[in-house]
Amino acid sequence: MPTNFLTVFYYVLATALGIAFLVTAIAFSAAVFAVVFAYVFIPLLILAFIRWLWLKYQYNKQKRITFYDDK
Repeated sequence: MPTNFLTVFYYVLATALGIAFLVTAIAFSAAVFAVVFAYVFIPLLILAFIRWLWLKYQYNKQKRITFYDDK
């Protein structure tokens, strides 16, 4: 730990600025994640669900013929 007033002051200031930068970076990255999740992943999940329903409907619509061979 520093001994005189100015070095203590700069030490505390640098520590406070470093913690403030880390908190700001974490908050900003969380906000970016929330925006990307809301505008990219949720529509992709909705489209994937609609495609799954469509493929399920198409599969159920097909008539399957089963051939039995007694050879």
